[in-house]
Amino acid sequence: MYSSIWLPIVTPFRNGQVDVDALQRLADHYLRTEISGFVALGTTGEAALLDPHERMTVLHALFETVGTRLPIVIGVGGMNTSEMIRDMQQFDHWDSGGYLVSAPAYICPDQRGIQWHFEEIAHATDRPVVLYDVPHRTGVPILPDTVRRLVECSNIVAIKACVGEHFRALGALPISMLCGSDELFVDCLEAGGTGEFWRVRICSPMTSSTSRRVSPQDESTRHARTSNAWRRPSS
Repeated sequence: MYSSIWLPIVTPFRNGQVDVDALQRLADHYLRTEISGFVALGTTGEAALLDPHERMTVLHALFETVGTRLPIVIGVGGMNTSEMIRDMQQFDHWDSGGYLVSAPAYICPDQRGIQWHFEEIAHATDRPVVLYDVPHRTGVPILPDTVRRLVECSNIVAIKACVGEHFRALGALPISMLCGSDELFVDCLEAGGTGEFWRVRICSPMTSSTSRRVSPQDESTRHARTSNAWRRPSS
């Protein structure tokens, strides 16, 4: 499920309110591209700046438009594990494709604390959990050894990886690795990545067939294929 191009969708506002019409028009537009799914309430959607009512408004608008045509992964972040779990329990109202969950921000737990955090998250939901390793925002990385232990949780199925030096180690683990940094896309695919959460494609979505053309199994030609796919201008 977690492969190819996933689109983190922005949250448009008008006169200080979530612009539901604009959000639904955006979703309808992207449904006509070949993305694999959406990310709602992610960093790109500025979820940290939305109040609870605004977050629910965003989700209602997206699920009303998208329905079951594509999966929607919901972003969950913050400093308090218990509060994040409560958010997930509210979001369980929707039939989402899972949760994109970051390490606790600002407090910088050690790796044992990060492991505990994600285990609590995983045990609190039956839905898939995608780890979000973004240390330049949270202040702490999710190290590959920690990910190796976390994949023992059956519903931790993927990682959004933003640290290039971790790609090789993560690519060897039984977990889908999707790139979280546009400039590292080729490096991630070469290390065994399966796709990307691609912010730059908000303006011009690349077709998912591009990622299929640069399958990690094509070992002998991977570098040339990924590099060409990255440089190829979209129509």
